Order: sequence, then C-alpha cells, then structure tokens
Amino acid sequence: MIGVTWPAFRWARLGRVVLFLASTVTLYAGFSSNRWNVADSRWFDRFQQDTQSYVVGRMVQTRQDGWLSFGGLLGWGNAGLRPDESFEWHQYLAYEGGWSFATFEPYLSQPGGSGALFGALDSLLPGPPSEKLQFFHDLTSLLSALALSLIILWFALEFGFVVSIVVLVSTLASQWLVVFGRNLYWSIWVFYLPLIGSLYWLRRNVGRQSSPAAFGALALVVLLAKCLLTGYEYLTTTLVMLAVPVVYYGLRDGWKAVADPRVVDVELRGPASILKVRATDVRAIADVATLEAGSHRVTLRVQVPSGAGQASPSAVQVAVTRP
Repeated sequence: MIGVTWPAFRWARLGRVVLFLASTVTLYAGFSSNRWNVADSRWFDRFQQDTQSYVVGRMVQTRQDGWLSFGGLLGWGNAGLRPDESFEWHQYLAYEGGWSFATFEPYLSQPGGSGALFGALDSLLPGPPSEKLQFFHDLTSLLSALALSLIILWFALEFGFVVSIVVLVSTLASQWLVVFGRNLYWSIWVFYLPLIGSLYWLRRNVGRQSSPAAFGALALVVLLAKCLLTGYEYLTTTLVMLAVPVVYYGLRDGWKAVADPRVVDVELRGPASILKVRATDVRAIADVATLEAGSHRVTLRVQVPSGAGQASPSAVQVAVTRP
C-alpha cells in the first residue's frame, strides 16, 4: 500500500466498508437535497431543468404511445401549450398532470437511453407522477453517490484512509457535483463507469498474466453503456478518465514494452547468396533451427548493393536476432 495510512484502518475490511457506506450516505444527502448547503438553494432547485425536461417529455411520450415511439428518443411534446408557458416547464406539467401530447419533437442529439430507462421505470412503478419524479431524482442521486464512493474506496485501497477522506471532503464540497448529482438528463454516474471499470480491473490484474483484449472488451462495454445512456456528452473527458489508471499503474510499476518471443528481426545486408531480390518479390531463407516452435513474424530490412538495380545481388549476409 502506498501513502500514509492509519493503523486502525490498514488492511481492515470493516474500515473500508464503513468508509464506503459513510461516503455513499453523505454524498447522497448532498446530491438529493443539498443537505450540506454547498450550492445556492435556488441554483440547486433550477439547475438544468431545461435539459432534464427532454427526459420528462420522453416519459410522457412513452406513457402515451409506448417505449419505442419516435425511436425511443428524448424530446418535447405539446399538450396544449399556453402562450405564457415555456416548452421546458410544459413537459413537467404534462407529466405530473397525466396529459397527452398532440405533437412530439424528438431531440436528435442523443440516443435517449436515459429516457428509455426512466420511461420503463415510470410504466412499472405505481403512484402519482410527482412522487415518481422525486423517486427518479433520489435514484439518480444514489447511483451518483455509489459511483463516486467506489472511486473514493479505490483511493483508500491504493493510498490509505487519510487520502480517501481528503477526496471525500473535496467531493462533498464541489458545488458542480452537487447540482449535477440528481439531474435525470446528465446522470453523472454513467460518466464515471469507464473510470471505475479501469481502476478496479487494473488493480486486480496488475502483475498477472491478463489479456489486453479483456481490458479492451471491458472498455468497449462501459463506453458503449455511457454513449447509449448519455450520448457523446463530455466524451473526451470520459475517455481521459478511462486512460488515467493506465498511466498511473504504468508509472507506478515501471511498465516496459516486452518483446514478443514469436517475433524475429532479420537484418539483411549484402553481399550473401541467401537472398534473391527481384523487382516483384523478396524471399529470404534463414536457419531457424534455434527458434522456438511455432509461427514467427519476420521483419526484413533489406540493403541492396549499389549498382545492383533490379538484378539479384550475388551475396547477402543474414543476421537473425532473438528478443
């Protein structure tokens, strides 16, 4: 373990469980209700209600015409918009009032996975729409708190208890995380899935004979989930977060490129009689008796004697080196 740790928490599973639960509870309280008054109350109540209204409009459309209507895309509907109403606020009124849309305008810049998720939950859960909307906010807050708590737990595992507490406090004090934490459109827990997957996969597999293809498959799955649920929003940042653990473990453990024992470099220099150089073909014959059994990829570096042109050189020298 790297860094400063408190002896009472070092390697203590109970300490890590307590840390994770405490982090989840405190973050959830901040995200769901601004419990710690980190953000201005008016800002917290009104933050990104316009973008979130795309999800609310999708839930109305799903309730009205089914999950796949308009391709399941987010959007705004019109259920008798008054001149003094905004389209954003009209979606909330239509959802909570149980209205039906006469028209629906899909939002084409996102696949709409979050709308499909909440639309499905809305059709399955009983109760009045206003209570279900609050439940969706609470659920999103909880998922955001769990995602960030997993990151905080990794800091505890990797650097110790003190460092993880610093990360937790700084996360609690972030106004932007507080206001984003419960928003149905942004669903920030999705943005951290690639980072979490990368952190824990590398921590578990560092030093083992693990396949890079397995890490690539994991990256594909978590990135696909992110793009389906929240589109390409902040995708560059998400990709950077995915790569950060790779850089960290590479620097920490001194990763170096390891030569593949099945790859042989063949250096060809004239003169010698083994190589035949023609205008359309290069064929090399070398003694491979000392190589391991199996197929070998051969890299050729050919130096043709001056003046040879397209004719076959009279002699070449072949040097075979193994990693």
